[in-house]
Amino acid sequence: MDNVLRVGLLLTVVGLAASTVWLGAIDKTTAAGITATLCIGLCIFVFLYRFKRFKGLGFEGELWEEEMEEAAELKRGLKDLSERVGENVFWQLGPGARWGGIGTENSFNIIERTHQNLEAVGIDRLKIEEMKRPWHKCIMRDLANPITERLSTVVMKKAEDITAEIAALGSPLPADRIPEHTVFIEKQQAMYETPKKLDGVIWHDDYENVPRLLRQAIDDNPWLTADERETFYLDCTEEFRDIDQYARDRTVRRPEVLKL
Repeated sequence: MDNVLRVGLLLTVVGLAASTVWLGAIDKTTAAGITATLCIGLCIFVFLYRFKRFKGLGFEGELWEEEMEEAAELKRGLKDLSERVGENVFWQLGPGARWGGIGTENSFNIIERTHQNLEAVGIDRLKIEEMKRPWHKCIMRDLANPITERLSTVVMKKAEDITAEIAALGSPLPADRIPEHTVFIEKQQAMYETPKKLDGVIWHDDYENVPRLLRQAIDDNPWLTADERETFYLDCTEEFRDIDQYARDRTVRRPEVLKL
C-alpha cells in the first residue's frame, strides 16, 4: 500500500513539475512559485523513507543513510570494546589471577554471560573461543592436575627408595662404590624433575593436545614398569575421561572436581 501511495505522489510531483515549467514559460511567476513549493513538499513525502529529518521549507533534517553510517561506526566501536573486555575477563578468570572466593559455579556463570554478550554484539563464535583460550588452558590444567600429582607421588616414592640404596653403599663411601653412587644420584635428580616436567605438559597453550601429551609423558616415563603403567591408567580412568571430554567439546564432565 505504501508503494502504491508513493507512486501516486510521484506522478503528482511530475505533474506539478511540468505545471511549474509551463507557468514559468507564460510568465505566471506567482502560480509557478506555488506549484514549485507544492512539488518540493511532495518530493519530501515521496522520499520520506530515505530521511530522518529535513532541512528546508521549515524542516530541519539529515540523511537517514548518514545516521545508519554513524550507527554502524558505533556498533564497530562497541564490538571492539567488547572484545577487549571479554579478553580481560577470560584472562582474569584464567591464568592471570585465579580468583579465590568466587567459586566454580559463579566463575562458569561469568564466563557464560561474557560469551553470550560477545555473541550479542556480533562477534563470531570461533573468535570468542579463541579469546577464551586462557580460560580453557586453566580448566584443562585443573582437570589434568590430579593425574600428574598421582604420577609425581609414584615417582617420588621411587626416589626415596634410591636414598635408602645410597645409604646402603656405606659411610664413609668406599672408593670402589663411587661410580655406583654417582649413578644413583643422577637417577634421583632426574626423578625429582618429574613434577616440573609434568606441570609443563598440562599447563599448555594448546590445551586440546594435553590428553595426548600427558599420555605420551606417561608412556615415555623411564621410572614406571609396564605393569605400573597399566595400573596407573586404570586408577586414573575417570580423570582421563574428564580431560578427553574437555579437549573434545570444552564441557566439564564432573564440575565437582574443580576447585576454582
